[in-house]
Amino acid sequence: MCIRDSFLAVLGELFGMGPFLMVAVLADALYRGTATPTLVLFLCGGAAVCQIIKMLLTWRSSLMSHKISFTILKNIREAITDRMAKVPMGIMLETPTGAFKNLIVDNVAKLEDSMAHFMPELPSNIAAPLCSILLIFLLDWRMGLAALVTIPLGTLFFAAMMRGYGPRMENYMRSANEMNSTLAVSYTHLRAHETTL
Repeated sequence: MCIRDSFLAVLGELFGMGPFLMVAVLADALYRGTATPTLVLFLCGGAAVCQIIKMLLTWRSSLMSHKISFTILKNIREAITDRMAKVPMGIMLETPTGAFKNLIVDNVAKLEDSMAHFMPELPSNIAAPLCSILLIFLLDWRMGLAALVTIPLGTLFFAAMMRGYGPRMENYMRSANEMNSTLAVSYTHLRAHETTL
């Protein structure tokens, strides 16, 4: 199923390149003075059709991957709660409520990005630039080499951005646990106060 999602996403990206090719052909025809109303209408119609097909394929791929990922997340949460039912009550009482909320809701929700977005979108996001660079190489190899320079530059910027990510994420998780626990205690006190009134 993931292979079909990825295939539809890649196919959608390839169709998404169609409008750019149509515009390039139109610009070339205008530059050479060979553009005719029929050619312009044909290219505009082709660009619109390619864009619609891309939208439909991407929508279908996203819908399928999200249905699969939400089913997996539901199964994971059910497995966690089944295991929690076997944990001694003393451990359950000593553990802050926010830790359970982070475990069952937040941590499991993070898997959704990798399953619903990363799996189908990674191949498509690689296929479109590769096809673009291949096309540029076919037109002019010097322009192709210039386009390849952006890859190491992007990698350097991404590495600089991810520096110190571990400690920041650890601090974020600790703060989220404390906040969730505080909210849970405050909500419990508020409910208790309402029942006494």
